[in-house]
Amino acid sequence: MKKLGLSGYSELKFLLNQKTRQKEAMAKEGIDLFKSQEADITNTLTNINLEELSGAAALIERSQIIYCYGTGYSQRKAAEEFSKQMIACGKKVIMIPNQTELDMMAHIMTVQDCLIIVSLSGETAAIKNTILNLNIRNIEIISVTRSGPNFISRHSSFSLFYYLTEFSVKNAIESLSFVTLHLIMDYIVRYYLTYYKE
Repeated sequence: MKKLGLSGYSELKFLLNQKTRQKEAMAKEGIDLFKSQEADITNTLTNINLEELSGAAALIERSQIIYCYGTGYSQRKAAEEFSKQMIACGKKVIMIPNQTELDMMAHIMTVQDCLIIVSLSGETAAIKNTILNLNIRNIEIISVTRSGPNFISRHSSFSLFYYLTEFSVKNAIESLSFVTLHLIMDYIVRYYLTYYKE
């Protein structure tokens, strides 16, 4: 599963359900890869909740330490790029590489810090208890997940969403492009720079 960029069975289950629905839709009408990508980008940008974005940027500004965690390989790559940009902005950022270290780091996070969780499904079972414990301790969380209601976004102070559509590659292997995830992460950086840095 790690090769697929998934961290657990809940993300796999979510992905399989999405895949079935998308395959049915594609079979009915076919899919244009460029139009699909354009639609994902348009949906991601037009559905940004500015109150959530503003709140997330304000939380980033007031946080002493920003912890970043990606639930899968592709999500970690997006979080790493975001972390690099935040460090360039003068923020203290700790990139958490795996779930074990997330569990350990959660114990040293304070109310003056924040955690940014980047996920595909927002339903990663292995981190649910950690998230609930952080909620109890009033550690604020910013979630960046695929569009739609999910556990992580429901338990976050601020939630941002991206849209993506599966498409078939060679031998009918399904693939996902995380262009829109990188887009929303970049949008957070640009919003932060616009309102909090000279």
